[in-house]
Amino acid sequence: MRLTINNLNRAIDEKLSSYELSLYIYITKRADIKGLMTDLHMQEAIDALGCSKQTFYNSLYALHENGFVHVNFFKNSKGYDVIVNNNSFKSYADKSKPYLNLYYTLIESHEFIQLPVQLKRFILRAFTFIKHKKWTISSDVLKKYGVTIEDIEKFFEITTSGTNSYGDTIYHLKIKDLYRSTDTNVAYS
Repeated sequence: MRLTINNLNRAIDEKLSSYELSLYIYITKRADIKGLMTDLHMQEAIDALGCSKQTFYNSLYALHENGFVHVNFFKNSKGYDVIVNNNSFKSYADKSKPYLNLYYTLIESHEFIQLPVQLKRFILRAFTFIKHKKWTISSDVLKKYGVTIEDIEKFFEITTSGTNSYGDTIYHLKIKDLYRSTDTNVAYS
């Protein structure tokens, strides 16, 4: 599934914790076009996210309390029903809202879940800008996200092109093929 850019920006700007962000992505990827995920199974989510039962409940409750999702806390026979707020589409072909397709190989990986939250935020933001082209940023942007070139070089092909008028190094990022989306409709903006 996909996550609207507005929801992604809010998740990054409000600084969700690492597990809150991972659970939010986990739920959103499994939601239908109306934003509904039926039968969220605690044990499946815990296994996928590598977290404790308490961390799962704390993260789910925080997402609910902060308006990212609405959770029916009355568990049905299989799991919880969760609605991802402000994340519905008319159809799978609907491109009326800018979105990030969550089917990047990296986002689906256990490796991503284990990354520090600031690196997750940076990668998600980068994926919204890059699409199939390069994203040009300055070293100041890296500082803003609290990441270094060394942190991101595993995930991106990086070239430099000098400095800007403030003396910041200019970098051009391109997603490494290994981490490209498994879907051809990566992002729409």
